[in-house]
Amino acid sequence: ITNHPEWDRLALQIVRQYYPSFVEYDKEIHVPEFTFTDLRTGARQSIRAFCAENERTMLLAWDPTDEKSIRFAERSVRRYHKLYGAQGLAVVAITPEGDRYKQAAEQYLATHEVEWPVVADYADDEGRRIRLDMEPYPSYLLFDREGVLVEDVFTGAYGNVESIVFDLDQREFEYANYMNEWCHKVFGECTYESTDYSMDKKTELLQRATRGNGVDLVLIGESFTDVDIETGFYKDAMVFAMESFFSVEPTKTYREYFNVHMVYAVSKRRQLTRNRTDSALWTIEDSANGIDGSLGTVDNYAAATGTVYPNRITCVVVNAHNAALTYINVDLARAIAYSGFSYNNRWMLRRWITHEAIGHALGWLGDEYSSSIEHPNPGEIPQNEKSRLLSYQHSGLDLNLSLTNDSKSVSWAHLIGHPRYPEVGMYEGGYGYEHGVWRSEADGVMNLTIEGSFNTFCRELIVRQILTLAGEKYMFEKFLEKDILPEQISSTPKHTSMDMEYVHHPPVFMDDKN
Repeated sequence: ITNHPEWDRLALQIVRQYYPSFVEYDKEIHVPEFTFTDLRTGARQSIRAFCAENERTMLLAWDPTDEKSIRFAERSVRRYHKLYGAQGLAVVAITPEGDRYKQAAEQYLATHEVEWPVVADYADDEGRRIRLDMEPYPSYLLFDREGVLVEDVFTGAYGNVESIVFDLDQREFEYANYMNEWCHKVFGECTYESTDYSMDKKTELLQRATRGNGVDLVLIGESFTDVDIETGFYKDAMVFAMESFFSVEPTKTYREYFNVHMVYAVSKRRQLTRNRTDSALWTIEDSANGIDGSLGTVDNYAAATGTVYPNRITCVVVNAHNAALTYINVDLARAIAYSGFSYNNRWMLRRWITHEAIGHALGWLGDEYSSSIEHPNPGEIPQNEKSRLLSYQHSGLDLNLSLTNDSKSVSWAHLIGHPRYPEVGMYEGGYGYEHGVWRSEADGVMNLTIEGSFNTFCRELIVRQILTLAGEKYMFEKFLEKDILPEQISSTPKHTSMDMEYVHHPPVFMDDKN
C-alpha cells in the first residue's frame, strides 16, 4: 500500500479508516499536494508551501452550518492560534463539499472576523478534489514544515485525556488539557502578551449559599491572558476549580454553605517569570517555595467581590508548573491558597485544590507527611520545630497533629475506639518528620495521597470550621449525622515520579505586616 504511486493522496483516508487498530506505516504520511482558494481574499496557495512557512499547520474540518463546529473554532482554535500564531501555529479551515457549505461560510465571513484561510474549493494539479477524511466535524490534522502528519485529533480518537477518547464538543475543556501540553512541547513558553485589560477585576457569582451566613470562596486565575478570558477558557478553569473544591468530603456535603465568587485577572504573560508585572497578581517564580505571591495584590482583587476575612477563603489558580503553596496570616485569619494548573493539567489542579484550598486554607490543617522539600532527610522533630508547632496549635492551626503518643490526650481521642471509625488511632510521622509527631490515620489528603480523601479527624476539623464561619454552633453530633465515610484508602502513602516533579511546599506563615 505504501508503495502505491498515489500513497500521499490515499494515506490520510487509510489511516483514519483503520483507527483505532493502530496500524503503523514505515512511510511518512504527507499532506496531499493541492492548491486552495481563501474565501476571505480570493488568493490561491499551495498547501505544501503554506506548511513550509509555519512550524505547525492545522487543517481544521469546519462546518459553517454546525454550531458545534463554529463554537470549537471560535473558542479553542482561536485561542491557540492567537497564543501561538507568532511562534508558528497556522490554521486552514476546510468546509465540507457543496455549494450549501460554501455559501454558509461566505455568510459567516461577512459578519465575523476570521484570522486564518477558509477554504471551500481546493484541488490537485489534475483538478481532483483530494479526500482529506475531514469527518467528523470538528476535527483537525496537524502537519509540520515538511507537510508530514504529526497529529490527528477528532471526537472518538484516543488521546492523553481523562476520558481516554477525545470529545471536542462535550469535553472541550478536557481537550484543552491535552492541547496546552502539546503546544508547550512544540513551541516552548508562550510569547503572546495581552492587550485588552477591560475584564480585569470584573467579578461573577458562580454559586450562592443557601445555608448559614455564607462562607466565601474566592477564585482568581493567575497567568491567564485576555485571550483566555475572551474565549471562555478562564471561566472554564474557575468552574473546574469550584467543582474540584466540592469533589471530596466534607465540602461535597456542605456545599450549600458556600458562596463562590470568580474574579477576572488579566495577566500580561501566560506563564510566571521573575518580573512581577508579567502577571496580574504579581506572582513570580521562586527557588525556595516554587512561587512568591504578592498577598496584598491578591487581597486587592478578592476585595472586588465585597467579601472580607475571616469568612473569605481565597484560591489562586496559577497557570504554572510548580505552584502548590498556602500563605496563612493567623492575626488576620487570612489564608490564600495557590494551586498549580501546570500546562492546564486538570488532575494536578484538583489534587492541589483539595490539599491547599480545603486542607490548609479552609481547615487550617497541618501536613501529615514525613518528608518534604524542607526536610528531605526526615528524622526526629527538633525542639525548635516542636515549639513552632505548639505556637501554631495555640492559634488553632495544625490540630490534626500531636507531639505526644498518649492516645487519651490527643485532640482526636474521642474518635479512637469509635465503632464507626476503626481506622483512627496513633500513627507516627507528620509535619515533615518521621519521629516525634503523630497523626490520626495512616493516610489521607494531608499525607499527599494521590487518589484519596480527608481522614476522619481532618473531616471533623473542616466541618467545625465551616459551621463556625457560617455562624452555626458546632457539635460532634452534627458531624456524625452528616459524615460520609470515604472509600477505603491504602494504608501506605502512594507516591509516584509525578509527585517528585510536582513538589509540595509547606504553608508559609505571615505576620500582620504582610
